[in-house]
Amino acid sequence: MQIREIMNTDVATASPNTSIGEVARLMAQKDVGSVVIVDGGKPVGIVTDRDLVIDNLAKGQTQDHTVKDAMSGGGLLGGLVTVTPDMDVLEAAAELGRRKVGRLPVVEGDRLVGILSAGDLSKQLRKALDGLLAEGEKAER
Repeated sequence: MQIREIMNTDVATASPNTSIGEVARLMAQKDVGSVVIVDGGKPVGIVTDRDLVIDNLAKGQTQDHTVKDAMSGGGLLGGLVTVTPDMDVLEAAAELGRRKVGRLPVVEGDRLVGILSAGDLSKQLRKALDGLLAEGEKAER
């Protein structure tokens, strides 16, 4: 199974100069835990609700601070960890674990096409496991 089959294509995005307050409002409006930061249409970072609270607001930054200082991804010149839509979901699961992240932006070339979360992946793996268990029970009868 490929990532394209389970990725979410409705990705919340913001520019690096967006305030963390505005990003937090976007998260609340879209009911998401992360926003991909894009610069010139290219994904350059990601910011999570945890990044905003633990790494920024709790350390005294105001909601007017720009998100470029709050995002993960190594800054505008750093490397954001991404995956491609044709990557196998098991490879993506390994990448999530290896990178110790909960979400991976999905890109084709330089273009953001979706996002894959550990939650999306675990739901799909659960469905597959349930199917295997049901087939196993049938075979035992």
